[in-house]
Amino acid sequence: MVPDYIKYLSRKGYLRDPAFLNYLRYLQYWRKPEFLKLLQQPTCIDIVDMLLQQEIRDELAQTEDFANYFAF
Repeated sequence: MVPDYIKYLSRKGYLRDPAFLNYLRYLQYWRKPEFLKLLQQPTCIDIVDMLLQQEIRDELAQTEDFANYFAF
């Protein structure tokens, strides 16, 4: 389940790690049409976009209610 994985990333400090954030930025290449059509779960790229927003990462660090951010 996506919220559990996001919770894990937050608790382990990945969402504060500059190297991990650079990796998330790198994953933006999946937005290109030639790659986007290959994704079985295209909403995953939207989650990457959300995790790149500082205000969302700050909220995730302060709350356990992750489902509000990733309601599918």
